[in-house]
Amino acid sequence: MTLTSTYFEGQAAGLPKARRGYSRDHRPDCKQLLIALIVSTEGLPLTYEIFPGNLLDRGTLSQVLDAVESKYGHARRVWVFDRGVVSEANLELLRRRGAHYLVGTPKAS
Repeated sequence: MTLTSTYFEGQAAGLPKARRGYSRDHRPDCKQLLIALIVSTEGLPLTYEIFPGNLLDRGTLSQVLDAVESKYGHARRVWVFDRGVVSEANLELLRRRGAHYLVGTPKAS
């Protein structure tokens, strides 16, 4: 799973999910959307999900898991994501589902 964002200059009034949040583009003055791209082991896109721009990365995992399983069924997948998605709650969610995963660990403070 890859997460990125895109921002909008202007009010983005017609986009209810466009919100201010952590800006990867260093544009906290602009509303944005968060985009999750899920790819196969070959790097081919399987699906994507669009989230409100103020949602933290770690808040996307449950919906992504549900979306992929509803579209493609339950399978033996390996979920790979970086430290922005890692939380104790997400790791517990993956364990409860019997998922295999590889994660980046948060930086030590």
